[in-house]
Amino acid sequence: PEDRVDTVILAGMGGRLMRRILGELDRLPVQELVLQPQSEWEELRAFLYEQAYLIVEENMVLEEGKYYPVLRAVRKETAATGHACIRTISDAGEK
Repeated sequence: PEDRVDTVILAGMGGRLMRRILGELDRLPVQELVLQPQSEWEELRAFLYEQAYLIVEENMVLEEGKYYPVLRAVRKETAATGHACIRTISDAGEK
């Protein structure tokens, strides 16, 4: 359907709040997440693992002297079909 949500972007809030929001979206067929947590990164990572998401891209953004992670995660079944491109922190700066 045209109103299908397959990607969700959340930025500028803590990982705990992101986890709560994503938990309420579990009934939707969301295949991709782009997340930029301000805090509670470990809690968010644990949630992604529990919900069968795989972090396929990660980078750090420096803003006003602070580093923030930016994550792209996909459902594990999406990654298994070859539709996900996995990049590491070490090659994130390369073009």
